[in-house]
This record gives sequence, structure tokens and C-alpha cells, in this order.
Amino acid sequence: MKKLLLASIAIVSLTMTAKAADYYQPAPSVPVTMGWSGFYVGGVLGYDFGDWDGKHVYLEDPSVFDPAAHSKSFDGLNGGFTAGVNYDLGNFVLGLESDFVWTGADWDHYKRTGDGSGSVAWDTSHDMNWLTTARLRAGMKLGDSGNWLVYGTGGLAAAEIDSSIDVLTEVGTPNEVQTASGKSTNTHVGWTAGLGAEYAISSNFTVKGEWLYTDLGNASYHYSGEKQGPLSGPYYTDKTPSDITMHTLRLGINYKF
Repeated sequence: MKKLLLASIAIVSLTMTAKAADYYQPAPSVPVTMGWSGFYVGGVLGYDFGDWDGKHVYLEDPSVFDPAAHSKSFDGLNGGFTAGVNYDLGNFVLGLESDFVWTGADWDHYKRTGDGSGSVAWDTSHDMNWLTTARLRAGMKLGDSGNWLVYGTGGLAAAEIDSSIDVLTEVGTPNEVQTASGKSTNTHVGWTAGLGAEYAISSNFTVKGEWLYTDLGNASYHYSGEKQGPLSGPYYTDKTPSDITMHTLRLGINYKF
């Protein structure tokens, strides 16, 4: 009798459990929305390519150099740091970002005017040391959880350029030459604008890809150095305008506080 009672209780319990399972519906999962607000720091690595347009005017004798402007393409890798702040407006994000990168972009330019006595040849070398920007960002969140951000950006840009020049002039006879060399360091200031996409891999870490177009404007280089040859002494130039435009492609990773 006892065994029969226990068996009946077990059957009833199993039946009630099965019915309860039929009626149980798990709560629907609620997607977690990415919040972009806050300060962040990060690193970037990229590639620069662009064009330099410039000409030389020799202050002592402006007719020495070809007055026409000359162009030269350049490229190089870059890498550095970035910092910024975002403000999440729901579907949209506004922010401020600045960066500082060291760049390996460099270029040389050689030009010769004429042959024989009175001819002039000059060779210039340019090295971009660093590039920095301060920009606004405005973007839109994508995806069910808002972990994608596509954005436009624009603001100010500046870069430092080290430049040197070597000049060779044939005077008198072809065997008699006058040489000169000089150096100049200049800071270009201009503007930049571009597009980017950023993805939140967690609540703290994001990765991004970015394209920037930068116009560094015009800077007047003043070379100073020494002459060697029949007319030894100080060497200097004036009114050496140089205009730089460039593109930057880069990847980055940020940590959001």
C-alpha cells in the first residue's frame, strides 16, 4: 500500500512539472545599447601621401631661380596618440578629438636651370616631423545595440617641416663653381576634414578606421647657411612659398573611461 501511494505521488508530481514547463515562457532578452558618452584615449597608425608645391626666390638675385612653381609627391607612415570626448544624444553622437602623430613623410626636389656658365642647380630635401589636428566629430549610431558609429570630422591641422637646400652655380668658366647650403624649419597651419567608422568591441574598447584630407596651407621658408667658392659668406633666401596637401589613412584603438 505504501509503495502504491509513493508511486501515485511521483506520477502526480511529474505531471504537474510537465504542465508547468509548458506554461513557462522565458523573458525576452533586451539588447544592451552602447553608450558613447565619456572621455577616451588611444593610439593610431596610418599612411600619409600627398603633394608639395613650391618655388625658390633668391633674395640677392631673384632672376637666378626659375620663377615657376614645382610639384613633388610624397608619402610615409605615421603613428601617435589621440584623445577626445563624446556626448551621446541617442541616435547621434557629438565629440571633440585631438591627435599628435610622428610621420615619416619626406621628399626631395632637384632642379637645374641652363648649362655652362651662369647655370644653377639646386637640390632641396624636406622631412615632415609631426602632424597634429584638433577636430569636431559628428556621427550616427548603427546596429541593434548602437555599437557602430559612422562619423564626419573636421577642424584645424598643423605640421612641422625640416628643409634643407644645396645650390651649385657655375661662374666664369665651367670649372669654377659657387656652392651654397642652408636649412629651415617651418610650421604649416591649415585645415583637415574626413570620414570614419568606429566599432565598440566592449563598453570600454573601440576600434576605428579613418580617412582625412589635410590642406596645410602655405608657409614661406627662409633658408640660411653659408656660401663656398669665389663669393664665400652667408647664404640666405626669402619668399620661398611651399604649399602642402595630403591624405591620411589610419587605424586606431581607443579606451573609453
